[in-house]
Amino acid sequence: MREREQLINERNAERTEKAFSIYYQMCEKSSLVKPDVETYSTLMDVCLMHKDIVKARHLIEDMKDRDIKPTITTYNKMMSVFVAAGDSSVTDIFNVLRTTNDPSPNLESYTILLECYAERNDPAILQLFDDMKKVGIDPDSRVYNIMLIYCSKLQDKRKSLKFFEELKVRELTADINTYNALMAVFAESGDDLIFKVFEEMIENNIPPDKTTFSTLIK
Repeated sequence: MREREQLINERNAERTEKAFSIYYQMCEKSSLVKPDVETYSTLMDVCLMHKDIVKARHLIEDMKDRDIKPTITTYNKMMSVFVAAGDSSVTDIFNVLRTTNDPSPNLESYTILLECYAERNDPAILQLFDDMKKVGIDPDSRVYNIMLIYCSKLQDKRKSLKFFEELKVRELTADINTYNALMAVFAESGDDLIFKVFEEMIENNIPPDKTTFSTLIK
């Protein structure tokens, strides 16, 4: 198993080296083909694969030098690289989007930062969630799952139920992650509501997984 993982890593490393080798050739003065926004977007995917913020920062600076305007997709990929690497600069990138509105942050932009805040148990997640709705971006099921996971870490039953009910009002689909996160809130305190949540999940034809059963037997 380790040998297979090592082989995959080596292949990925080779592909990364090849991708940046092509990029450096494109950057040469003699090259007739120059990197464009799609080139940088693709290279950000490569950086994300390896959580390489050094190369990601280089790409950002090079785009500025070449006066290439990133698309919202490129910005979101930049943010993902910094989140994966655990770098707080993700907030700076998001604030550039929110301040300039050129381009404006979209649902994916907010989701990336919300996930980052949830992972760090950062209370700024609540304000960001409200800000998203104020600018007219409607949360989807993934966003509500993130909020429920955050609340489960804090054992905040009131907020968990609030987000769960809001998800229902918006007629969004609750999945296994939604129910597991909600049950986790009640598991630690031994609240019998956990069984009602489990029953609702079964009624909605959502099969339990290992996390579900682990939560129930706590």
